Amino acid sequence: MVPFKKITPSERQAIETFLASQEEKPLLSAIKTFCHNGETYYAIVENMLVMRQQREGTYYFTMPYGHGQLRYVLMQLLENAKIMGCKCTIVLADKDDTRAIESSMPKHFTITNDANGTFTAHATKDFSDSVFNNNESMVPAW
Repeated sequence: MVPFKKITPSERQAIETFLASQEEKPLLSAIKTFCHNGETYYAIVENMLVMRQQREGTYYFTMPYGHGQLRYVLMQLLENAKIMGCKCTIVLADKDDTRAIESSMPKHFTITNDANGTFTAHATKDFSDSVFNNNESMVPAW
């Protein structure tokens, strides 16, 4: 299970440092804004920063940010949401991110275009029924 930690003022500095070390991305300011919500948790998974908020039985994860294996991060987020009895939604994604999500985990997410120009990926498959569950090495990372 992913060890998410509550974001405190001192943790924000570490997050800002991590974000500064990554390449610039159009949604970076939105990711920083997400970080400043009082009920936000974060984790570094496979060298990628993921933030999480929970509302109404759904975990809202930011698009994993950084350089790592996106497929492994998404699998862990799906598993984390299932264990906690929540739906899994990825927010603050751009067009390139949606292609990466679909190529990493085909047919596991439905992508919607939000009014503000970002995309949201809603998990549509249960990870436990996935070909990826316990077969990660059999499926190529695209």
